[in-house]
Amino acid sequence: MTKKEMIERWNSDPEWIDKRKEIQNALVSPTGQQKYVKSDLRGLKIAWEDMRSPWIKGKIFEEIDFSYVDFSHCRIERCIFRNCIFRYTILANITEDRCEFSDCVFYKGKMNGWIGLWGSLYKNVTFDQIKLSSIIMFYPDFENCQFNNCNLRKTEFKGAILNHVEIIGIVSDVKFKGRYIMNDIPLPEYFDARRMYQLNPMVVDFSKAEITYCMFTDECDLTKVILPKDGKHYLMKNKTLVKEYVNMFCEHLKDEEKIYLDWILDIFLHLYPGNIMDILNYQDWYDTMLDNGAKEDDAKIILDRLIKELKDKDYIV
Repeated sequence: MTKKEMIERWNSDPEWIDKRKEIQNALVSPTGQQKYVKSDLRGLKIAWEDMRSPWIKGKIFEEIDFSYVDFSHCRIERCIFRNCIFRYTILANITEDRCEFSDCVFYKGKMNGWIGLWGSLYKNVTFDQIKLSSIIMFYPDFENCQFNNCNLRKTEFKGAILNHVEIIGIVSDVKFKGRYIMNDIPLPEYFDARRMYQLNPMVVDFSKAEITYCMFTDECDLTKVILPKDGKHYLMKNKTLVKEYVNMFCEHLKDEEKIYLDWILDIFLHLYPGNIMDILNYQDWYDTMLDNGAKEDDAKIILDRLIKELKDKDYIV
C-alpha cells in the first residue's frame, strides 16, 4: 500500500471513516480501548478538525506499525509502546510524558516538542535518520539506544541518562547537561525532585560521529564517552586549565597571530556553568582560525603546536 493510499483511505471510504472516528475517540477516552495489538493505524491522523491537542493517556501499543501516522500536537502520557515501528511518522510539537518505548524503531519522519517529561524510558530503541531538531528533553532515560544519522540540531538533553547509547553521524549544535535543576515551573507531586540533582554519566559511543559546536554543561561527566575515531577529537579533562594554558600560549605569539585564537577563547573555551569537561574538535578550531584571518599553513602550524603542548601537559587526551 502506498503512502497516499494509507492516508486517503481514512477520509474516502465510508467504512474507514467510521473506523477512524472510532479509533480517534477511543484513543483520547479514559474508558475507551486500552490495549492495541497489531492494529492497522498506518496513515491515521490522530487529531480531527475540531480537536487541537489530543490527549492520549495510559494506552498500551504492541507491534503497531505507525507508518505515516500524524501525532501532531498530541500529549502522550504514561503510554507503553512495545515493538512498534514509527516509519515517516509525524510527531511534531508533541508532549511526551512518562512513556515507555521498548524495542521500537523510528525511521525518518519528524519528532519535536517536549520529550521524556518527568522521566520516560527508551530501551533498545533505534532512531534512524529521523529529524529530532529543536527537541527539549526533561529527564528521559535512554538505555541501549542508537541515533543513526539523525538531525539533532538545537536539541537539549536536559538531565537525560544516556546509558550505552551510540550516536552516529554529525552531532551539531546539541546541548548535553549532566544534571538539570528546574526552577522556573512548579514540579508535579509524582516527580522525585532528587532526580534534578542526580549527576548522570554519559555512557555514549561517538566513535562514528563528528561532534561540532556542542555544549557539555552542568557537570556533564564524559569519562565514559568513546570519542570519534577520526583523530580530530580530544577530551578536555578540565576546560578551565585548557583555557588558562591557551591564554599563556598566546603570550608567546606575535600580535597578529594572537587574533587567530581570539574566537577559540571566546567560543570554544567559554566557561558555561558546570562546564568542567568538554570535547575539542580540531577541525572546528582550525576553521575558526581561518575565519579570523589566518592563512592555512600558519593556522596548521600554530594549532598543531598548541595541541601537542596540551597533550604533553595531559590536559587533553
